[in-house]
Amino acid sequence: MGVSAALIREHIRAWKVRLSRFPMLANWPEHLFHTTDVLNAVEILRHGRLACRCDLPEIPSDVANQDALWNNPEVHGYVRLYFRPKTMFHLSTEGIKCVGDPYRRDPHMSIPVMLAFDAESILTRDEVGFSQGKLSRIRKIGVDEEFFGSIDFASVYHDGPPPRDRMDEILDKRMAEVVVPGELALSPSLRRIICRTALERRTLLHHLGPTLSTRFEALIRVEQIHQSTFFHRELYLTDVSFRQGILALQFHRPRRAPQSGKYRVELEHILGGRSSQKWRSEVPEDWSGVRFEELGGTEGGVWRILLEDVLAYEAPIPAATSVLR
Repeated sequence: MGVSAALIREHIRAWKVRLSRFPMLANWPEHLFHTTDVLNAVEILRHGRLACRCDLPEIPSDVANQDALWNNPEVHGYVRLYFRPKTMFHLSTEGIKCVGDPYRRDPHMSIPVMLAFDAESILTRDEVGFSQGKLSRIRKIGVDEEFFGSIDFASVYHDGPPPRDRMDEILDKRMAEVVVPGELALSPSLRRIICRTALERRTLLHHLGPTLSTRFEALIRVEQIHQSTFFHRELYLTDVSFRQGILALQFHRPRRAPQSGKYRVELEHILGGRSSQKWRSEVPEDWSGVRFEELGGTEGGVWRILLEDVLAYEAPIPAATSVLR
């Protein structure tokens, strides 16, 4: 029972060679991926494990597709990983979707965080299973080498627009899963914690607090190659700065603008753990940046920024520069 280390090593070696022409994809075969909202990521890192849905008394930000969630309730007893990032799940929930967007679900991953695990150490466990496509459909979970060999990895790792005549098939196979019964300890298999931007990395570190930040900081990286891990289709902040009472924000514009033609912006300055001041505004969606010049706040403390009613940033803003780690 189970898959041998030799088979998995050969799988990783062969697919790394095949994908070597595509730098964005080349490291995918070495890893298995789990993506979640920043608030969930904090709880996962705090507890040192990924737990199956059945064992979670509460999920801070339940970003699962609620319409498909109960199609196959048997899988709620598994921790679920993907062979690749950028699946249809990520497309539907990654990043800030504007109010009025017909594809917006609440909650969604306004700040996505990707956990990347060592594939070999997980795939060679006896209790681990895998699917040939998305598990929101009732389908077989295999556990042996024959079943692993039946997975269409050419479709799993296919990137870019699928051919029209195979679109549904390829999109389904991209969501092939690896499942672990019960829970998965982060150690020793967790290799990277990947954030989309430096600002979102700072938000994650702030929410983790000093002790956990020290423990995980070396693993928390910003995506090295644009669009290798995240889609980058939706609204998010690309830069923030605060100097002499002026707060400046820069935006990544989404593919779908808000119906009102304006972004909702909510600012909160927190000093000593208490809200000092709050501001609400609307920004024309054709602007890539905005300056708030009469805030009157002082430097220091924590800034909490909401865009389109969801969290976009929460951390201190360095006084000297907006170039964040």
